[in-house]
Amino acid sequence: MVAGAAVAMGATIVVSPAARGMARGLRAAVRGWLAGRSQTLREVRAAPARALHSWVDVPTGGWLHTASLAASGRDRVSIPVAWDLEQHVRWFTAIPGRGHSTPVLVDDAMLLTTADASAGTQSIVCIDAPSGSLRWSRVVHRGRLGTVHEKGSHASATVASDGNTIYAAFSVNDRVWITAITLDGTIRWQADVGPCLSRWGYAGSPVVWGHLVVTSCDNPRDGWMAAVDRRDGTLVWRRRRPDAPEGSYGSVVVVRRPDRVDLVLGGAGTLAAYAGGTGDVLWEVNGLPSTFASSPACSAEWIVASGGWPDRVLVAIRCESTEEAPMARSPAWSARASTKAPYTPSPVLAGDDLYLLVDEGIVSRMRVGAGTQVWRKRVGGNFSASPLLLDDRLTVASEAGAISVIDTASGDVLATNELPDGCYATPVIGPDGLYVRTTAGVYCIADDDAR
Repeated sequence: MVAGAAVAMGATIVVSPAARGMARGLRAAVRGWLAGRSQTLREVRAAPARALHSWVDVPTGGWLHTASLAASGRDRVSIPVAWDLEQHVRWFTAIPGRGHSTPVLVDDAMLLTTADASAGTQSIVCIDAPSGSLRWSRVVHRGRLGTVHEKGSHASATVASDGNTIYAAFSVNDRVWITAITLDGTIRWQADVGPCLSRWGYAGSPVVWGHLVVTSCDNPRDGWMAAVDRRDGTLVWRRRRPDAPEGSYGSVVVVRRPDRVDLVLGGAGTLAAYAGGTGDVLWEVNGLPSTFASSPACSAEWIVASGGWPDRVLVAIRCESTEEAPMARSPAWSARASTKAPYTPSPVLAGDDLYLLVDEGIVSRMRVGAGTQVWRKRVGGNFSASPLLLDDRLTVASEAGAISVIDTASGDVLATNELPDGCYATPVIGPDGLYVRTTAGVYCIADDDAR
């Protein structure tokens, strides 16, 4: 590819270990793809005397959502802490259009969504994760896409999968549709599940619960949460949600308890748990912000949620172990401060450790049981993507494309790695490396020499 060439769907640069001596060619090619942009490729800034890579255990098999997976074994991949476009990019695949959905891995297939606002189309894209080559791209909707927030997209909802079929949710013509599509790109069914009336777009990622696919849409009026049969898209249940004057944009989260599997959703002034099979409300916390743009972090013991408008509020709920728990819950603790409560990035729970990334670039670690702070550091920049926890480090991607790696023990920034385009999707880990989706495409980052 020559400088100034147009970007084609699925255009891929692959970098092999033998080609490291030709690194300048990669840099020139990426510049060519991004010709006309004002940003330039900048050198990585790394803290001295730090390891350049570390081994991370990663699951193989299917990622059933951005965080839940069905794994039959484990693999090891070397992810460099400090990396650059010359040495550590295994491949880069251009994705035309605009979409903020996080890539999802099902075996060696990577699934994501994109939209072309000028053409009125929304598409599902499948990439071969080991090589970065395009397997297929399917336009699933053509119509009126409506308005979105300046930081949003018409393809913001992350897909879900049961390991055989992909489920994607889009808003088109003021309705939310779920599309079921096979791993070879064959559409099985499409189902209209309810209205989308928000002026800021739609972002409710679907989840798989047993034989159901569940999603939601909090509207200024007629908001809802609904489940369809994943075999044919038939509506199984629908529940009314409270009104949210500006809409709310969080996603349903599956909570696996020892005795049952619940659904949890924050938004429209509440944090509520639902029975997956029926949609019945199990409990709720009221008096929260109207608009959520993040999703709760959940474990068998804790649920932590953060709402952002009109106030920033962070709440922690202890999961009750008995069915006799009260319907109305009170938080174990809460925090009302813009420097502590994220608006868009979702919190991350790992045992008793709670990691928070505030939109304005403040990262913190807390003890969720006590509600106390371990450390709090300013990274700088603005953030929409959620943090990614890899063993003893936290990876955060700014809207400007700065990918910072943070030591979870101290909060120190180990390295800041620069990409030439913005990042609104959460980075993900897979058997072949770290995958980072930007507004231009997807990068696979790995240390080939250390594998």
